[in-house]
Amino acid sequence: MEQLKYHEIWDAFEARLRDLFLLCNGKQVVIWGYGHSGRFLDHVFRRHGKQVEVRMDASGKVRGVERPAILSHLDPETHVVLLTFPLSGDVIERLERHGFHRGTGYVPVIEFFYGSEDIRGLDYHDWIEHLVPVDLWRPEMEVNASSREFNEFSRGADYSLAEVLDNFCFTEKDAIFDYGCGKGSALVLFERAGVSWGGIEYDSRMYETCKRNLEALGLPTDAVVKGNAAEFSDVDGYDYFYLYNPFVGETFRGVIRQLEASHWRKPRVMTLIYSNPFCHQSVIEHGVFRRTKTIPADFYIPEVHVYQTKGE
Repeated sequence: MEQLKYHEIWDAFEARLRDLFLLCNGKQVVIWGYGHSGRFLDHVFRRHGKQVEVRMDASGKVRGVERPAILSHLDPETHVVLLTFPLSGDVIERLERHGFHRGTGYVPVIEFFYGSEDIRGLDYHDWIEHLVPVDLWRPEMEVNASSREFNEFSRGADYSLAEVLDNFCFTEKDAIFDYGCGKGSALVLFERAGVSWGGIEYDSRMYETCKRNLEALGLPTDAVVKGNAAEFSDVDGYDYFYLYNPFVGETFRGVIRQLEASHWRKPRVMTLIYSNPFCHQSVIEHGVFRRTKTIPADFYIPEVHVYQTKGE
């Protein structure tokens, strides 16, 4: 079977999603199971202007409401239940008992997207890994043994980054640089957002994995470099910069110094997008960057800080 091209991966996702929307057409939507996959499903409905009426955790309790399962209060003629966890005999029995039948009244979404009760969850990266032999998020890191300034590799919520990127209007002149790009998980979302990108990674194994991932997806690898971010100065060609809390301490301060120096060399509006902003004070310390926006996000710190410099 010929491997899908990058844009075909997204085309296939949107086609499958449209099929799901058609099953929900005109009905009230119930998401049952509000872990990572459930929140992702909520995200794609919201991102496409669709409404979700009820969100239940795996036990059947409505989020934010202290009451037991409400299946008995839902009309199978007007509601469709989207399950985001593996089916069990007990779950099927409960649904059938309340008049919800497979394919019309309820949909196991993991099976719907992947064709089987796959062990993977559902998000953008999982979908890509389902179709292409890549490894975008599994932990694999050497560097922590030698430095406490580098944070553990973390998957994060790709749907939350997608929503953050939706807040920006990128042009063909723009380019974004990812500090601590890991295996390239953010880079593939930058590509989908239609913005040029580059990145730097210190860890040898993750850098090599990143290159393999990009090659497998048919994306360029020459804009990703291996090195120490605090010493890397070749960023004058970028105007957006992304950090998913990759490091702290002197390494982080060194990156800010490099960005400030780039601004003095080439005055321009530089936008720093900082997820899990533990080092906020270091960003604004010298007055070059100022925080201009805060975006809610499903990260450890539930907000992303946006900083900008003044232009020329």
